[in-house]
Amino acid sequence: MPPRAKLRQIEWNQQFLPRAACRMLARNPLLGSKRTKITSLPVRFWVVTRFPSFIVVYRPETTPLQIISVLHAKRDLRRLIREREGI
Repeated sequence: MPPRAKLRQIEWNQQFLPRAACRMLARNPLLGSKRTKITSLPVRFWVVTRFPSFIVVYRPETTPLQIISVLHAKRDLRRLIREREGI
């Protein structure tokens, strides 16, 4: 992903995710679930409560919590995560 696209994605993530949701994930990093059929990476997936069509992919072991991506649930999650495995 080009650097500009990454920056736009980060800006979009910050606008989209309510701070309360981010704080909740930071306080409860195991809240999301592992999806071993999608990836073996040490990431978790959490469905955004207010927007159930969106899934937050994050690394629970990092401090501060690292949000990898916010994806629409209808997208091919396995393919998208595979493309980003270098993250």
